[in-house]
Amino acid sequence: MDRFVEVSLSFPVIIFSFVLCVAIIYWVVAIFGVAEVESYNVDADGVFDGLGGLLMRAGLDGVPLTIAFTLVSLFAWLGIYLLDIYFLEHIPSGIVSLIAGLSASAVAAVVGTFIAGLLLKPLRPLFKKIAAPTAKSIIGHIATVRSGSVTGEEGVVILEDGGAGMILNVRTMNGATFLRGDRVALLEYQAERNCYIVIGEEDFNR
Repeated sequence: MDRFVEVSLSFPVIIFSFVLCVAIIYWVVAIFGVAEVESYNVDADGVFDGLGGLLMRAGLDGVPLTIAFTLVSLFAWLGIYLLDIYFLEHIPSGIVSLIAGLSASAVAAVVGTFIAGLLLKPLRPLFKKIAAPTAKSIIGHIATVRSGSVTGEEGVVILEDGGAGMILNVRTMNGATFLRGDRVALLEYQAERNCYIVIGEEDFNR
């Protein structure tokens, strides 16, 4: 047991130990009803294009972020733990050990991501059926702008659904612009762009 704790708290394993602890604490809190299971799905849109692209290539698109994050954390931690025991601990401390630790961490994270994707890929249809409402069912609902702004080219809103809420890609029409915190109405869903067309709440209620 002492050996397990020692390795778990050593560099670079401690990085993934911390991330895994965050995931575990989240689920403990969720079990007691203080937090809810995140319904936002992995997406490659916006500032996280690189990370989202990796997750999608790993087969994690359409999977709730909290579930994907937990499994990736678990397998990445297991990978770096084994690498540390069988490889990293035999490298003398110093700059070489630091570089090897960081390189092994990157490898463990990528491998953990693809292992999680392999396990969750067959379950994606189930997640979509459970978590995703039809586009038509939320047309006319009011959402709040979450991104810095919403324009005809980009934008994200959050739609309160009585649970964790839904993050939706949206666009405006006729050159309109909305800022963070503005309330907008979902007017139309465009499947080819995977986004909703929105207008201001006041205009919608006229």
